[in-house]
Amino acid sequence: MNINLTPEQKLIVNDELKSGHFRSAEEVIAQALIAVRERNARQVPETAMATMRVPQDASLALQWFLEDEPGRQYGLNILASLSSKRAVVPTLWFYEVGNGLLMAYRRKRITFDQIEGFLTLLKALPMDAAEQVPTDLFELTVLTRSTV
Repeated sequence: MNINLTPEQKLIVNDELKSGHFRSAEEVIAQALIAVRERNARQVPETAMATMRVPQDASLALQWFLEDEPGRQYGLNILASLSSKRAVVPTLWFYEVGNGLLMAYRRKRITFDQIEGFLTLLKALPMDAAEQVPTDLFELTVLTRSTV
Protein backbone atom coordinates (compact mmCIF):
# COMPACT_ATOMS: atom_id res chain seq x y z
CA MET A 1 0.00 0.00 0.00
CA ASN A 2 1.26 3.46 -0.88
CA ILE A 3 0.28 6.43 1.23
CA ASN A 4 0.52 9.95 -0.13
CA LEU A 5 1.23 12.57 2.52
CA THR A 6 0.62 16.29 2.24
CA PRO A 7 3.66 18.55 2.64
CA GLU A 8 2.46 19.44 6.17
CA GLN A 9 2.13 15.78 7.09
CA LYS A 10 5.63 15.08 5.73
CA LEU A 11 6.99 17.88 7.93
CA ILE A 12 5.31 16.39 11.00
CA VAL A 13 6.67 12.92 10.27
CA ASN A 14 10.18 14.31 9.67
CA ASP A 15 10.02 16.36 12.89
CA GLU A 16 9.01 13.27 14.86
CA LEU A 17 11.84 11.24 13.30
CA LYS A 18 14.35 14.01 14.13
CA SER A 19 13.14 14.11 17.73
CA GLY A 20 14.31 10.52 18.16
CA HIS A 21 10.97 9.29 19.46
CA PHE A 22 10.44 7.07 16.42
CA ARG A 23 12.72 4.97 14.21
CA SER A 24 10.65 5.02 11.00
CA ALA A 25 7.83 6.83 9.23
CA GLU A 26 5.71 3.69 9.58
CA GLU A 27 6.14 3.83 13.36
CA VAL A 28 5.05 7.51 13.44
CA ILE A 29 1.95 6.74 11.39
CA ALA A 30 1.12 3.63 13.44
CA GLN A 31 1.28 5.61 16.69
CA ALA A 32 -0.82 8.40 15.20
CA LEU A 33 -3.49 5.90 14.14
CA ILE A 34 -3.53 4.33 17.60
CA ALA A 35 -3.95 7.78 19.17
CA VAL A 36 -6.84 8.59 16.81
CA ARG A 37 -8.58 5.28 17.63
CA GLU A 38 -8.20 5.88 21.38
CA ARG A 39 -9.55 9.43 21.09
CA ASN A 40 -12.50 8.29 18.99
CA ALA A 41 -13.31 5.49 21.43
CA ARG A 42 -13.58 8.03 24.27
CA GLN A 43 -15.84 10.41 22.38
CA VAL A 44 -19.54 9.96 21.73
CA PRO A 45 -20.27 11.58 18.40
CA GLU A 46 -22.95 14.26 18.71
CA THR A 47 -24.87 12.62 15.90
CA ALA A 48 -25.03 9.39 17.90
CA MET A 49 -26.27 11.18 20.99
CA ALA A 50 -30.05 11.25 21.10
CA THR A 51 -31.78 14.61 21.23
CA MET A 52 -34.87 15.28 23.27
CA ARG A 53 -37.13 18.24 23.75
CA VAL A 54 -37.75 19.43 27.28
CA PRO A 55 -40.97 21.15 28.32
CA GLN A 56 -41.16 24.72 27.09
CA ASP A 57 -41.23 26.36 30.51
CA ALA A 58 -38.42 26.64 33.01
CA SER A 59 -40.26 24.95 35.86
CA LEU A 60 -38.59 21.66 34.99
CA ALA A 61 -35.07 23.07 35.40
CA LEU A 62 -36.06 24.88 38.59
CA GLN A 63 -37.12 21.50 40.01
CA TRP A 64 -33.50 20.38 39.63
CA PHE A 65 -32.30 23.08 42.01
CA LEU A 66 -35.18 24.02 44.27
CA GLU A 67 -35.83 21.22 46.72
CA ASP A 68 -39.29 22.46 47.64
CA GLU A 69 -40.58 22.55 44.04
CA PRO A 70 -43.64 20.36 43.42
CA GLY A 71 -43.03 17.39 41.11
CA ARG A 72 -39.29 17.49 41.73
CA GLN A 73 -38.74 13.76 41.18
CA TYR A 74 -40.00 14.02 37.59
CA GLY A 75 -37.57 16.86 36.95
CA LEU A 76 -34.70 14.90 38.48
CA ASN A 77 -35.53 11.94 36.23
CA ILE A 78 -35.31 14.19 33.17
CA LEU A 79 -32.02 15.60 34.46
CA ALA A 80 -30.62 12.07 34.87
CA SER A 81 -31.55 11.26 31.26
CA LEU A 82 -29.28 14.08 30.06
CA SER A 83 -26.30 11.82 30.70
CA SER A 84 -27.13 10.08 27.41
CA LYS A 85 -29.14 12.73 25.56
CA ARG A 86 -28.89 16.34 24.46
CA ALA A 87 -31.71 18.69 25.33
CA VAL A 88 -33.01 21.31 22.93
CA VAL A 89 -34.73 24.24 24.57
CA PRO A 90 -36.04 27.56 23.27
CA THR A 91 -33.82 30.59 23.81
CA LEU A 92 -36.43 32.05 26.15
CA TRP A 93 -35.88 29.06 28.46
CA PHE A 94 -32.50 30.44 29.58
CA TYR A 95 -34.07 33.77 30.58
CA GLU A 96 -36.92 32.00 32.39
CA VAL A 97 -34.51 29.84 34.38
CA GLY A 98 -32.43 32.88 35.31
CA ASN A 99 -35.53 34.76 36.40
CA GLY A 100 -36.78 31.77 38.39
CA LEU A 101 -33.48 31.52 40.25
CA LEU A 102 -33.50 35.26 41.00
CA MET A 103 -37.09 35.05 42.30
CA ALA A 104 -36.12 32.10 44.50
CA TYR A 105 -33.21 34.16 45.85
CA ARG A 106 -35.45 37.18 46.56
CA ARG A 107 -37.89 34.91 48.38
CA LYS A 108 -34.97 33.53 50.40
CA ARG A 109 -35.43 29.99 49.08
CA ILE A 110 -31.78 29.85 47.94
CA THR A 111 -28.59 31.81 48.49
CA PHE A 112 -26.59 33.81 45.97
CA ASP A 113 -23.81 31.21 46.18
CA GLN A 114 -26.33 28.51 45.29
CA ILE A 115 -27.36 30.48 42.20
CA GLU A 116 -23.74 30.57 41.06
CA GLY A 117 -23.43 26.82 41.65
CA PHE A 118 -26.65 26.11 39.78
CA LEU A 119 -25.53 28.21 36.82
CA THR A 120 -22.22 26.37 36.72
CA LEU A 121 -24.09 23.06 36.60
CA LEU A 122 -26.42 24.34 33.87
CA LYS A 123 -23.47 25.38 31.72
CA ALA A 124 -22.09 21.84 31.92
CA LEU A 125 -25.31 20.18 30.73
CA PRO A 126 -25.62 19.00 27.13
CA MET A 127 -28.18 21.60 26.09
CA ASP A 128 -28.67 23.52 22.89
CA ALA A 129 -30.78 26.57 22.18
CA ALA A 130 -33.25 25.92 19.40
CA GLU A 131 -33.18 28.41 16.58
CA GLN A 132 -36.41 30.33 16.75
CA VAL A 133 -38.24 33.20 15.19
CA PRO A 134 -41.15 35.09 16.76
CA THR A 135 -43.66 33.35 14.51
CA ASP A 136 -42.77 30.05 16.23
CA LEU A 137 -45.31 31.13 18.83
CA PHE A 138 -47.98 30.12 16.33
CA GLU A 139 -46.73 26.52 16.70
CA LEU A 140 -47.16 26.56 20.48
CA THR A 141 -49.85 23.88 20.53
CA VAL A 142 -47.70 21.52 18.45
CA LEU A 143 -44.69 22.07 20.71
CA THR A 144 -46.77 21.54 23.83
CA ARG A 145 -48.22 18.25 22.58
CA SER A 146 -44.75 16.93 21.73
CA THR A 147 -43.41 17.59 25.23
CA VAL A 148 -46.33 16.46 27.40
